[in-house]
Amino acid sequence: MIKPIAVLAVLLAATGGAQAQEASTDAPVVIEGMAPEGPRVGQPYLAGTEGDWEIRCLRAAQGDDPCQMYQLLTDSQGNAVAEFTLFDLPDDPLQPVMGGSITAPLETLLTAQLSVQVDDNPARSYPFSFCTQQGCIATVALTAEAMAEMRAGMVATVTLIPAQAPNQQVRVTASLIGFTAASNRIAIPEG
Repeated sequence: MIKPIAVLAVLLAATGGAQAQEASTDAPVVIEGMAPEGPRVGQPYLAGTEGDWEIRCLRAAQGDDPCQMYQLLTDSQGNAVAEFTLFDLPDDPLQPVMGGSITAPLETLLTAQLSVQVDDNPARSYPFSFCTQQGCIATVALTAEAMAEMRAGMVATVTLIPAQAPNQQVRVTASLIGFTAASNRIAIPEG
């Protein structure tokens, strides 16, 4: 079950950045008095926001649409640096409670991994799994303890190491405003 969800997260993360940069020519036609048609099966869509987190979903052929939390991480000048996505995992006491990915820029030093530190808690390191044309993907698995830190926290600092400057660190922050509401909203229904 984790692999299909992980594939979904990567697909949504990869399509999210491209959609933000390209004007859509497939915008639904709105006729007065009629509701616009929704996204087609297999198409990603923005279901709303919770604080600083977007709720992005993928239209399913049947059943509930799988959704994830998304936040674009920027530097102090507002330049996009990384994308942070998280999705709920089925309840299993032996597994993480949430999975996701952080997409870092190409030319990030992959062997250094990346770290995420919530407020003053100890940082956690996450390995990079692969790179695409959009960036390098680090797989994130949140334990119940890490999830509790994020729900109680104010900011998560993501630290990357540039391959061209391995003695430097690039730090960007993810706001945790709305984190609890967003994670509740994307929760997989039990049963």
